[in-house]
Amino acid sequence: MGWRRSFRVWNADRAQSSCGRDGAGIWIFPSSLAEDDPIWAARLHRDGWKLVSYPTGTKDEFGAKVWIEYSPPIVWRKPNPVAAKSYSLDMSILGMRERGGPWYLIAHSVNRENGEVDKLGRTDWADWSRSGDLVFAMDGRLYRLACEKGTLGRLEEAVMIADFTKLEYEPTKAPDTASKWPRR
Repeated sequence: MGWRRSFRVWNADRAQSSCGRDGAGIWIFPSSLAEDDPIWAARLHRDGWKLVSYPTGTKDEFGAKVWIEYSPPIVWRKPNPVAAKSYSLDMSILGMRERGGPWYLIAHSVNRENGEVDKLGRTDWADWSRSGDLVFAMDGRLYRLACEKGTLGRLEEAVMIADFTKLEYEPTKAPDTASKWPRR
């Protein structure tokens, strides 16, 4: 089984039927021989995300601007830790390998109890803090949207807490001591 095909092996039915805990309480996930899945899926599941949608088709064009596009997207959902009945965060994996861009094309959105959906759009990362705040990274910046007394603010109220856009990669040589294993 090729690595591209193996990523697609993970699906909601399989996740429901073949994942579980062993006698020691350790989560067991089926292996699909890929670096992304089941490792990434297992980590997401461990961190409280639930797979809610899996693509029924893909557009696979090697050499295109986006190599693989999922239809519909792979969607993982995580409830807010403070107001689980009121808010959930969706991570939609739209595709893989954008030329000149990230490996995964990801968008996040917040589902509100009244049915409204706040779309963050293309993002690098998003998650809930333990206090229920939404924290997300987009375009080299880190943002926080407060959740006070179980009420999440409006997306426009998100505060930028760090700006990394001016930082540049600077290659550095590892010290010689880091290139040798200590003898026992």
